[in-house]
Amino acid sequence: MIQISATLKNQTSANSKNLLKAVCNFSYIIKCQFNNVEAYYKRGIAHLALGFKKQAIRDLSQTIKLSPMYAEAYYARAIVYYECNNYSATFYDLSAAIFHDPEYADAYYNRGLIYYKLQHKNKAFTDWQKAAKLYKQQGKMKKYHRTIDLFKKYQ
Repeated sequence: MIQISATLKNQTSANSKNLLKAVCNFSYIIKCQFNNVEAYYKRGIAHLALGFKKQAIRDLSQTIKLSPMYAEAYYARAIVYYECNNYSATFYDLSAAIFHDPEYADAYYNRGLIYYKLQHKNKAFTDWQKAAKLYKQQGKMKKYHRTIDLFKKYQ
């Protein structure tokens, strides 16, 4: 199962009533400022947390259209695509997130999971090694150890 990054978890930790209110607030902002990248992104995250996958994909795609280098938007959309069992789109968006942010450890970790699921074990191990290295550099030791354990489990 793909891991949701800490950033996304923090953004989606509110209850559904608050998330619905957030969707309404972001919709109002978008109505007034139709090119507001953050409003589309945050509304997409709220839709993701609510399980509204089509709406999440729509908002995250608009975020990417307005800001094509927004790595977090690609990552979030990859999570939605994964939940829809669209592994090729998941892979594409994780790769785009890595392209735009080569230090994005969670993207490497999750792309490794997709590689493994698609029977590309060597590529999975390479991504997990990169993720572990980045987690260690970033001081995310719990994620570092989780990645090392995963690597040992499947090696």
